[in-house]
Amino acid sequence: LAVFISYYFFIPYRLIVENRRSWEYQQKNQLLTQVEELKTNFLSLMSHDLKTPLARIQGMTEVALTDNNSLSEKQKDALQTISHSCEELTAFVSSILSLSRVESQEIKLNIQSKDINQLIHDVVLHLRYMAQEKNIQIMTELEPLFSVKIDIDLIRQVLMNLVENAIKYSPPDSRVLISSEESENKVIIQVADQGIGIPDDEIGHVFMKFFRSRSVKTGTKGSGLGLYLAKYFVELHKGRIRLDSRPQQGSTFTVELPMDPGSIEI
Repeated sequence: LAVFISYYFFIPYRLIVENRRSWEYQQKNQLLTQVEELKTNFLSLMSHDLKTPLARIQGMTEVALTDNNSLSEKQKDALQTISHSCEELTAFVSSILSLSRVESQEIKLNIQSKDINQLIHDVVLHLRYMAQEKNIQIMTELEPLFSVKIDIDLIRQVLMNLVENAIKYSPPDSRVLISSEESENKVIIQVADQGIGIPDDEIGHVFMKFFRSRSVKTGTKGSGLGLYLAKYFVELHKGRIRLDSRPQQGSTFTVELPMDPGSIEI
């Protein structure tokens, strides 16, 4: 009788409890999914809406700076400050847009043939003024290479981020070395600086989303998305990226991309 009563009351009770827990978990998962979708949609809409006015502000600032009418030094400084602020905000908005595309899995490779060395030259040319402001010398040691199959825009973002970080976190009057070579059917690109370096306990976290080293949080602006996106874009190409760094001795980022286009899904 005791066994029957226990079975008759206890087993249904446990089933009811388990079903209720399962229902609660399901409701929570649905709510989290909806919140994530709302967040993604909000970031995407916000970023798109911000890009147009930022481009207009940047364009009008450049027009004012190149105008033949004489401007006082104070006015020029103000316009240059506006221009730099627009560039920083545009870069941040672009990072948010890329993050939204990554999380929604919208990024598809647009594979084209490109000379990696030419891409490196373009990046160096684009960042030369940033380096000149700190009297940083950008040096290149580029081995002659055949064109490889890559998504040009994505790899350009990777190189821009690595070289810009090298300039940003290096002291004045230092050097940044960019090299390229072919080894074991791979293109190997290295960006080495003489900057502040990264502590050993943080090296494993530098490619995480929104991570910023404690040594740079208070000194230099950044979104913490650049290296996360760089790693994602490189791995889309079936490549890999790694970091070697020592505090106060600089950092070296190494990017490896396959030479064989058959290893990349177009």
